[in-house]
Amino acid sequence: MTLAIQDIRCPNCFGILERKPLKKERCPLCDRLIFVKTLPLTNKRTLMTETDAGKIDEEWRQVEEEQACIDIAKGVGISRDALVERQGELRRLMGKPALLRGAFISLMNEKIVQSIKQEQWDHLSKLYFAQTIFFRKSKEEFLSAILKARNANLKEYKARGIRKVEILGSERSSCGACEAFKGKVFSLADMMKTTPLPLRECENPIGYCRCVYAPVTD
Repeated sequence: MTLAIQDIRCPNCFGILERKPLKKERCPLCDRLIFVKTLPLTNKRTLMTETDAGKIDEEWRQVEEEQACIDIAKGVGISRDALVERQGELRRLMGKPALLRGAFISLMNEKIVQSIKQEQWDHLSKLYFAQTIFFRKSKEEFLSAILKARNANLKEYKARGIRKVEILGSERSSCGACEAFKGKVFSLADMMKTTPLPLRECENPIGYCRCVYAPVTD
C-alpha cells in the first residue's frame, strides 16, 4: 500500500501547484505572493499568505527576544528559572499572559535599585550596559542606558578617590568625533557635570559610541 502524494496548494487561492516554492514568489494561478517561512515550534518550512507570514515573523521576533533576555540576564546573575518564576508572578498579578521581557525588565530594575541603594557603582554600570544591549537588540531607544552606565563609572571612580579620567575609544570602530576625544584627560568633576559619554556626535557604524572613561592614577 502506497501513500498518496499530498497536493501542493497555494495558500491564497488553494489551487494546486506544479511544484513547491522554495522562496517567496507569485502564484501562477492567482498572481498573489506565496511566502515560505519556517515555523518556530517545528522548524518546518511552510507556504503561507502575506498576513500569516507577518504573524510568523512576529513569533520569531519574540523567540529571539526571549533568548536575548535569557542570555543577557545570565551575564548579570539572573537565572532562567528566576525569569520564568517572575513571569509567572506577573501573569498572576495582571491576570493575563506576560512576556519574558517583562520579567527581565522587572528583575533588572530591582537589581538597579539595590545597586543604587548600596552604592555599588561598578555593578550598576554593568546592569545599565546589559539594558543597553537588550534595548538595542529589541530596536528600542538605548542611548539613555549607555549614559547611565558611563555615569555610574564616574561615580565608581569618585568613590575610589580618582580625580582625573581619560577617554578611551575603540581601535576598530571609532568615528571622527570619537578620535577627537580619544586619549584626552579631564577632571572627573568636570566629566560628572558635563557627562559627554556617549558622544552625541558619534557616527560609529555599529550604532552607538563605544568610548569609555578610564581612571588616571598618576
